[in-house]
Amino acid sequence: MKNDSASNERKIKGGAIVRTKNPVKEFFGSFSSVRTKRLIMAAFAFIFAFVVAGTSVFPGTYPLGIAAVSAFSGITATISAFLGSIVGSARIPTVSGTYAAIFTILTAARILTTLYLSSDKLPDKQNKDRIFSSLRKFFSDLIRRRNMTESSGELLSILSRHSGIMLRENIVIRIALASCAALFAGAWSVVEGGYSYYDLIGAVFSLLFTPLATYVFYVTFERRCRYSPVRECAVYVLLACLTLSFSAMSSPTSMISQRFDLGVVFACIVSFVFSTQYGVHRGALASLACGLVLDPVYAPMYAISAVVCGTVSSISSGSITKILGVISGGVVCSAWAIYTSGIDGLVDIFPPVVASCALVSPMAAYGLIKMPETLFGGGLAALDLSRRASTSMDQAALSEMKGKITLMADGLHSVSAVLSGMAGRLSKPTPQEAREIVEGTFDTYCMSCRIREKCRHDGRTVERLEEKMIHQLTGGGVVSASVVPSSLASHCYNMGRILDDINFSFGQRVARMKEGDKLSVSAADYSLAGDLIEAVKGAVCEESEVDEELSRKLRRILSYNDFHATSVTVWGKRMKHIFVGDVDLSSTRMGGDDIRRLFEGIVGERLSTPEF
Repeated sequence: MKNDSASNERKIKGGAIVRTKNPVKEFFGSFSSVRTKRLIMAAFAFIFAFVVAGTSVFPGTYPLGIAAVSAFSGITATISAFLGSIVGSARIPTVSGTYAAIFTILTAARILTTLYLSSDKLPDKQNKDRIFSSLRKFFSDLIRRRNMTESSGELLSILSRHSGIMLRENIVIRIALASCAALFAGAWSVVEGGYSYYDLIGAVFSLLFTPLATYVFYVTFERRCRYSPVRECAVYVLLACLTLSFSAMSSPTSMISQRFDLGVVFACIVSFVFSTQYGVHRGALASLACGLVLDPVYAPMYAISAVVCGTVSSISSGSITKILGVISGGVVCSAWAIYTSGIDGLVDIFPPVVASCALVSPMAAYGLIKMPETLFGGGLAALDLSRRASTSMDQAALSEMKGKITLMADGLHSVSAVLSGMAGRLSKPTPQEAREIVEGTFDTYCMSCRIREKCRHDGRTVERLEEKMIHQLTGGGVVSASVVPSSLASHCYNMGRILDDINFSFGQRVARMKEGDKLSVSAADYSLAGDLIEAVKGAVCEESEVDEELSRKLRRILSYNDFHATSVTVWGKRMKHIFVGDVDLSSTRMGGDDIRRLFEGIVGERLSTPEF
């Protein structure tokens, strides 16, 4: 049976079932999470540059657009920021074309600089020549004012293939390029203004403020800077710049009425959102930074509304509580405006406050507000704390293991000492055996001696001598001639033989006893085992120590090879163990073998394949 319905997704062809393609599913299925994040980042870069490019920080100076073009990393984000700054420069009065040219030159300078610095990392010479020829064609069309669709499209397609190494230069280079652009813009303003002191002061201010803004934007946007101690302050400064930019868009020259200040709307949104997403203290600080660039009189209003909103919203997780928190913050804003400026303050503040409440309330109720958890570095800070806790646990386990090894070694040495003492006592004749040897030797020589009766009855001299000899044998194992009194030695011609026989007999008895001595061997074995365990403990201590010098060297050199990581730690002396934390894989195209060879070249030793 054949079905010709247009809604059927299957067709019979050659006896087989073939599924027709759904272009809608294929289109959305082609977007991976990485691609979606890149598109979101590109849209954010465009909007951010568009908003800040036309904002005058100091009258006659517009440094935020230069900082935005210099701060973003990667082909997609940088080109999006460049396009946004070009569109946003239309709001700059009288010198919009000049700043558009400055943004273009700055972007081109960044591309040329990163190509020059990364030329040795491009795939081959043919690709290098193709990139540089595309650049020459693009700038030739730009100078001659031709249609640049073909040249720009070709250049973007080529650069996108090498996006892993393009426009990711060091922040020092970006600050230098931004300073050059600010210097050129300031010089142009001074010339256009007729060399007035006012324009000269503005040029100096722009030259000093642009590098600072570039660094602040870079720290906020760059993924590798989430451990930076200035990250949170940079976020507050960024929010203040956005508030100032939105407020500038509500000037009398714009299409939006001055009574409806977009800066107030943005400050209220920051107050409501940040207090519920990042805590009351961060919401208060962020909203206070936004309020200071608007009107210092109203600055505490936003901080107090953030505290109230965050406190009320934290009572429960229900949607009604979230709405009440936002409304409570709006009521506080209105009350503060009436308190400070009366009815005029209410007229100025109430419309944008109502608009921000109407915008945030339904989103908060349905849980649609999803701010990045790592905006203040909090996610990575928690990861760092967990990593430190894990390291502390490892160090505690290592210390416990060292203590157990020490106790085991001490126990073996103690057993060895006990066995050695027992063996020493068991390998010597007893006092009774020593007495038998001494008395037997004296009886052998004294039985046939002619002066035996004289020695035996001369003040018990022989008996006292035997006791001294027994004491020396049991103590030292040898009888010396010093124990023989002079009165006995002067008339006993056998005393020398007696001493020799006693020592010889006692030595033979000791040798026979030591022939079957097993305790001494066991004591030596236990002592050797204790020494080996202590040696193992020393090796474990060496292999668990952190090589601080090599760790610092790796952290310093890896950044020069486009391999960016937050932490690099090296353990061990004989066998190296390297731990690299929070690797930024988006900035490198190296595989596992490439990473291994890179580390081997730095460490100077053979390494295993990295484990992710």
